[in-house]
Amino acid sequence: MKPSVSRTGFLFRCISKTRWVIIFLLSTLVRNGTAQDLTSDLAFKPAGAKKLYDSAGGNLVRDTTYTEQEKKQLKKRLLERVDETLFNLEDDSTGLANDYSYIWPPGFLKDFTHELKELRKYLAGEARAEACPLFRYVPSPCSIEERLQQPVVTIKKKPGNGYIEFDVIKKDLLNAFLLERYNFSLQNDNYLWKKEIDISYLKEWRVIEQRYENLRQIYREARAIKNDIFSYNRDVIDSLRQKAAANHLPENGIVQKIRFSRFIRQWLWYTGGVININPLLVTSKPGRYPYSEKNSFFTPEKQYLQDSLNKMPVLDRFRQSAHIYNRIQLPVTSGTKKSPAPLFMEYDALQSYKSKSADDVYLVNGQPLKIAVYNIPANTTVTAQYKEGKLVYESSAISRLNSVTEPLSVVTNLGFAQKSAFARVTAMLNATTLDRIQTREVKGTQNGVSPLYKAPENKQPLLGNYKTYDQFTPYSLPYCNYRVTIGDQVIPLTGSDLEEDKRRILWGALRDSTRDTAIVFLDKAIEVFIKRNRGYFLDYTTDASLVRTADKLREGFVNYLKQELVPNFIDVDTLLAQTKARIDRITPFVRIYNRSLPQGNLAATTDTACQHYTQLFDPELPEAPGLFKYALLEQRGKAAPKEVTRKELKVIKTLKMDFSVGLGMNFCPYTISRSDGTALPVTENGNQVQFVAGLHWYFLGRLNKLNDRFLGKPEERFSLYAGLSIQNALDNYYAGLSYDVWPGIRLIAALHYYRNQSFRIVNNKVAEMAYGIEFAGPFLSVNVEPVTLGKAIGLFK
Repeated sequence: MKPSVSRTGFLFRCISKTRWVIIFLLSTLVRNGTAQDLTSDLAFKPAGAKKLYDSAGGNLVRDTTYTEQEKKQLKKRLLERVDETLFNLEDDSTGLANDYSYIWPPGFLKDFTHELKELRKYLAGEARAEACPLFRYVPSPCSIEERLQQPVVTIKKKPGNGYIEFDVIKKDLLNAFLLERYNFSLQNDNYLWKKEIDISYLKEWRVIEQRYENLRQIYREARAIKNDIFSYNRDVIDSLRQKAAANHLPENGIVQKIRFSRFIRQWLWYTGGVININPLLVTSKPGRYPYSEKNSFFTPEKQYLQDSLNKMPVLDRFRQSAHIYNRIQLPVTSGTKKSPAPLFMEYDALQSYKSKSADDVYLVNGQPLKIAVYNIPANTTVTAQYKEGKLVYESSAISRLNSVTEPLSVVTNLGFAQKSAFARVTAMLNATTLDRIQTREVKGTQNGVSPLYKAPENKQPLLGNYKTYDQFTPYSLPYCNYRVTIGDQVIPLTGSDLEEDKRRILWGALRDSTRDTAIVFLDKAIEVFIKRNRGYFLDYTTDASLVRTADKLREGFVNYLKQELVPNFIDVDTLLAQTKARIDRITPFVRIYNRSLPQGNLAATTDTACQHYTQLFDPELPEAPGLFKYALLEQRGKAAPKEVTRKELKVIKTLKMDFSVGLGMNFCPYTISRSDGTALPVTENGNQVQFVAGLHWYFLGRLNKLNDRFLGKPEERFSLYAGLSIQNALDNYYAGLSYDVWPGIRLIAALHYYRNQSFRIVNNKVAEMAYGIEFAGPFLSVNVEPVTLGKAIGLFK
């Protein structure tokens, strides 16, 4: 079966966007029971699960063929190239359709466009690859479908020290497809068989360039003659006509190759419709077209891009049928539970070092840290810098509360200790305030404009004087007796200025319509005619002689126009049209600025060097509480390292138990009975508002005081509470549930029990007394950190 061509647009696209289409693969790495994907270009895609990979579950799960999604992606890439080619052909500004019409037979453009549209239907999902017709110039849908069924990747796994390593070896199916078609189409082409540029090849291009330049020069000279027709004669025009006829498109070898090579036409869809001798744009040095040779459309910008392409390993990539695309190192669990699971930070170098685990800010309870950077390009190194700092282990809400209570406590202490001084300072601070600044109205303005401002005076523009030949009186002339009558017009003459009288006679002899449509041309023609006929005089002796000589002058001018100027104009216009046609015929060949020869058969290769790799870091951490900062630095080649991401982590120990104090209130009144000795007991109301202190047990999880989001996670904030009153601590007991609205600021709903006395009264005396615990009712309290209340206690002295 005859191979058909396919492409990704990689090589040609290097001029505008240095990128190429990579074969897509769906591969999964089992991670704690969750499939982990590679991206479409086989880059590892971190899941950001914050846990190490399971050493027992790190096997590869893969499909050996393209998935439907990968097929869609591949078709999308090819569709972009087809759409670009169709767009360029339909865009008149590119001139491609015009070039095709001059180079190839009229039916080629129609056939080529038809095949492109049929391929587009398949790529866009509008048609299936069934009973594919013969495609002569573009890849057939059946050939693409056949390639999509082949295996695409091989992955080798090996254990490492604390990690599992995977080498993702990718078979570049599309590259292999392109390479096969490239070699086949080149071998079966009878025209582009050379591998090196020789002198005959250069001479053929030189002839084309020289004739193109000659024709352009002839065209410029013809335009100059037309613009100044009075200064040239027919001999000059005939000479240019002969030169133009000699500079036609040469039917030399390169013209024949371009016209009849199927190789060039079979790769037009790959180059966006642009005609190139070598569709890959790059070749070996012997096949490169020298920059020193004339190349009219090879601009400095294109030369710069071509230089960039020549420096890139374009051919090496094109011919690689397989390579180690990515070496992935996945940190795995040790299998023991003695040490806490590490915090795992993952970064993707290909995604600007973005991390799904970037929201993690805590290292808790001796938790180690592991950092993995995936998909680092081969020419790039990544290093880490570490820095430690101090950390206050309290929530931001507590910190703000402390910042308010501490200065207030100082003020109240000062106020109670030095009342007179505080009063004096207060009096000073409350002295009579300064007068308010008054705004003064600036007088003398009118409508907001200063009287010092004067608008510029209006000045009338100067009127120009224009010379005109209307009514044939270009100047104000005194009355004279010399005049001639032409038709119904009377032409006054000076009788003294011969050239002026000739000019008036010739202008008057012309019809109004002719004068209006060619006034500039006729003005110049009259002046040239007068100068060429300086020896001709008007006879002023009699009216008859004046009319006779004036009429002879007019007839001579008309003959000058009809027999010399007009034929010359026609000849020049014909010359311009013929030269333009020759330029149009040769321009499509000259516009082929990439004239390097294809390198010939390209052998398939395999790249054993990985193009991307993984870097792992295991930093040492400070004691809790503390700050740990790290920054990742990227160095590309010999460039200076630059910071690509940074992270600040808080090393802490979460709390299972904590202590708090606060102020609470009973919802129900209660009474307390008291008696001293044998006196009758006294019953009084118990304090419904109490300062309380108690212990919290976070039975669902552990409290992180720095995770100060409002309400937070219930498993971190719920606690069982047991407390006492600060006053009469042994008489009031509280038990209930607590919730940290912010860490350290707690709402407590509890049951209040208190110790009470009971008495047996005999003869108005206490005969017997006993202590018991009674229920006072539900209790609600707002508690804070003991330090916070301690700082604020000065408020209540």
